[in-house]
Amino acid sequence: MASLTLQENFIIKTYLSPSQIRQKLSNEIEAGNFKGSVQENNFEVTRIIHSTNALKPVMKGSISHEIGLTEIDVTMMPDGSIRFLATLWLGFAGFIFFTASAFWIISSGWEPLKDGVHATGVFFGLGYAIITLAFNIETVKSKKFLKELFEST
Repeated sequence: MASLTLQENFIIKTYLSPSQIRQKLSNEIEAGNFKGSVQENNFEVTRIIHSTNALKPVMKGSISHEIGLTEIDVTMMPDGSIRFLATLWLGFAGFIFFTASAFWIISSGWEPLKDGVHATGVFFGLGYAIITLAFNIETVKSKKFLKELFEST
């Protein structure tokens, strides 16, 4: 299911051991499919894609092992600079939208302000839709890739 926020959390359960999981991730980094790092019980990787989508998720995961089963708790978010720019864009558009709306309400629906309220609402909504859609497209691909990677063999 697509997320309405710029964060996706999920858990993968597998019969692979933590060392097999670390090895599979390391192999993907060496093969050039991921960039990042793998430690003893956690990892932080980004899928290398050859397209212009800057909203590819950074995947942070923790690996825990219980008797016969390993859980990989994964959180996907855009890079920090992308989150900052998205916050700036949506914050600016939202501020203008609510300010224009307040002036429109205070002025008892003064007709010239109506277009400004609609335009800033569209500016905010379009920005939000583009950002979340681009991020969700990449999270679906990354999630599928990780689930297939960690299937027990």
